[in-house]
Amino acid sequence: MINIFISALIFSIWGVMLFFGKKIGLSMLLFTLPFTYYLISKLEKSEKIVNEKAKVLLLPITLLSMTYLIYNNKFFSAVNICAIILLISYMIYRLFNENVKFNFTLIKKTIGIFFKPFSYAEQSLNKLADSFQEKRKNRSKKDNTEKMKKVAKAIGITFPIVLVVIILLASADEVFGSIFMDLEDFVFKIVSEIKITEVIARIMLILFVCVYLIMFFYNIFVKYKAQEETSGKIKIKKDNFTIRVILGTLNIVYLIFCIIQVKSLFMQKVDINYAGYARQGFFQLMIVSVINLITILIAKKSENEDEKGINRYINIMCVIMIIFTMVILVSSGVRMYYYESAYGYTFLRLLVYSVLVVEAVLLVPTVAYVLNAKINLTKIYFMVIIVAYICMNFANFDLLIVRRNLERYTKTGKIDVDYIMMKTGTDAVPEIARLLEIMPDNELDRERLSKYMKKLYKELEKENIDIRDFNLSKAQAKKTIKQKIPM
Repeated sequence: MINIFISALIFSIWGVMLFFGKKIGLSMLLFTLPFTYYLISKLEKSEKIVNEKAKVLLLPITLLSMTYLIYNNKFFSAVNICAIILLISYMIYRLFNENVKFNFTLIKKTIGIFFKPFSYAEQSLNKLADSFQEKRKNRSKKDNTEKMKKVAKAIGITFPIVLVVIILLASADEVFGSIFMDLEDFVFKIVSEIKITEVIARIMLILFVCVYLIMFFYNIFVKYKAQEETSGKIKIKKDNFTIRVILGTLNIVYLIFCIIQVKSLFMQKVDINYAGYARQGFFQLMIVSVINLITILIAKKSENEDEKGINRYINIMCVIMIIFTMVILVSSGVRMYYYESAYGYTFLRLLVYSVLVVEAVLLVPTVAYVLNAKINLTKIYFMVIIVAYICMNFANFDLLIVRRNLERYTKTGKIDVDYIMMKTGTDAVPEIARLLEIMPDNELDRERLSKYMKKLYKELEKENIDIRDFNLSKAQAKKTIKQKIPM
């Protein structure tokens, strides 16, 4: 428990040093790397690791931590904090358990890794207090008293002698004396700049984080045990009549819908405004496709081994629904294409494209699952989503948005400068500089963008950036603005 306390105290101080009053940059990597290394090395020493393959999750954790150093996207910066915490919790759970079923129970247990320590608050702190008392008893009181006397005696004699010698030497040599004058000014400056409220806030935060980490480590290193999956389950006959009705009815609705989509969007046989028409539907269709995937999974779970004819019907209906889902995904993508062609490119629209691509990829293993392939579908879903999410983080959405809008500007002369200035960050600065180069000198948007870049440069100059919140995107933005924009 004393080792746990020391580790918790070190990480709490380190965390507050990295993050308190600073923006997240390199600091995320400087915290997650030693933290995850400590967790794994400690579990290895105690021989508690059951599943070595779980260590592969260090890769997405590290990659997501690196994004705070490389990019400066507000959306991903906020979401990645939750993603990193969940991945660390999931990694811990997998280290303890080899055969894991991907279901809602797994989600509950993964989140429980983060919240479970609170249930050990009293127990862990009592154990820590007992450990300190036991260690104190084992020490010889006499030895401690003698040591304290020796230290006090040494300090009492040494300090006045050294002080007198320094004063004499300082008066004898001006250069030597100036060293201590500068030291005195430096100490006075530090003391005068110390903010009592900030110091108190730091101490309180360190204490809070330290107490939580004590409970967290106590849960993992002392209390946590691998949980065996129950294999022998009683077979219960499932009522799948309702799901069969749902599958059949939805497929009829989707058939009618797909016929209309082919005529209106793909064959363009209907006289409509395609940009306005597209605006009505891509979000709804994306949600419908997610509902379809969930319906297919529920339908397959409702099968009974002794009902081969009914199972064949469910499989056929699921395959048909997958085909309709692909048409719906394509329809949603086409609608988005028409809409962005008319109104430009935004973060949300690129995000929709990404989700549509991920859903389309997920349909491939879903088909194999429906056709009774022996695959762990939810595990494949998890892997695809994690890989896709990491790719989205490294795609640099802000830069892509401005680049695509720049291409649109060269073709149509239209561009939403307000969106670029308000919604994109330093990641987009290289493309904004390119945009300024091709804009006419007398254009109002060019003047507005130029003022925006100068303002951004001043804001970046004001930031007191050190190694903790260093960010490559901000550093590159400052360099680009200084080179391209006359100040």
